[in-house]
Amino acid sequence: MGTTPPHRTESPIGNIAGVHGPVVDVACDHLPPLHQALCSAIDSERYTFVVYQHLDERHVRAITLHSTGGLQRGMPVFDTGARSRMRA
Repeated sequence: MGTTPPHRTESPIGNIAGVHGPVVDVACDHLPPLHQALCSAIDSERYTFVVYQHLDERHVRAITLHSTGGLQRGMPVFDTGARSRMRA
């Protein structure tokens, strides 16, 4: 099982710091804006998160509406470059 970036040219913006059900904490090199879509991947499985909260200068809390099974601390996280398309 390997981690592959969603697009080979992208560099990760950080790593998963913790997974608590649908909540994913991410340690970032630079903070993405609120409501930004982030993603991570294992083999062919892609996980998408939405930045919900800035915790401090280096950490964000994100949420997902799908299963987080398989996600682990240390996995690279990528910025999709787009805001979430989910509506409240």
